[in-house]
Amino acid sequence: MPWRQVATLRNSLAKEVNPRLLGAACLYYMVDKGISGRGLGTDPVYAAKCEFVCTSVEAYRAASGQHQQEIRGDIANYTDIQPMVKINEVVVERSEV
Repeated sequence: MPWRQVATLRNSLAKEVNPRLLGAACLYYMVDKGISGRGLGTDPVYAAKCEFVCTSVEAYRAASGQHQQEIRGDIANYTDIQPMVKINEVVVERSEV
């Protein structure tokens, strides 16, 4: 995925998905661009990845569920890759160095 498409993803999330569609349920989000696999010269596992850190699974589902079609429709604006949803619980986070 070219950087231009990752930038479009980032901008879309900043303007649409986070504040308008997920609202208060989303504490923050991250957008990562895959640059390499484990071995030198190997392809990354993912082209781009977005993670939402939400107040709870229930809050995420309630907020995203009512806008699911709109969110999925927006994804088609920057990639033809089938999106994958994965729900995790943050066990350790270090935001201070």
